[in-house]
Amino acid sequence: MTQKPIINKYEDKDILELPSIVELNEEERSYLMGLVSSVHRVIDASSNLETEESEILGEGNFFWPKDPQAPVMRSKFYHEKNFRMRGIHINISREDNAKKWNKAWISATPRNFPIGVFSMNLPAQFFDDYVLLRSEQEHRPEYRIKDPLIFVFALKNNRKISMKLEARSDVASVADAYPKSFHLLVLERE
Repeated sequence: MTQKPIINKYEDKDILELPSIVELNEEERSYLMGLVSSVHRVIDASSNLETEESEILGEGNFFWPKDPQAPVMRSKFYHEKNFRMRGIHINISREDNAKKWNKAWISATPRNFPIGVFSMNLPAQFFDDYVLLRSEQEHRPEYRIKDPLIFVFALKNNRKISMKLEARSDVASVADAYPKSFHLLVLERE
């Protein structure tokens, strides 16, 4: 899949010159929202991975499970080279290769992460199909982002599908009805 890359204004800058908050432009934001929608369709089983790969994701790589006796094809990883925008990685997994894909991790980070994060200014309609269950700040001293904000949503018409977002407190707030940004988004179907 050949796609024209989206060039941001920091593309040619040294990593030390990148700001701590990197603003996404409209093209980047729209593209990222399209990727999340594509992965969402795989997790809610309204589409299949092969269709989404041919349309937006590109070909991913299977990971061999840690247990060599476990079946292959349980986890598929999409490196940033698959995408029009740098800093995006997607991992989609399932319990075994006979089942539907049920969990996905989408990370979107600038090259200087964790010093830098994207400010996405996500619109409210990004969350229209979801209801916020909880938002809180977690203390994780051993992680790269020490005190991330966690937002957990459930799909309004199917509570078995959840969406969890993690963001830094300088680009999101638990006081808001929804986060304006994230560095990690997890979609899961029970």
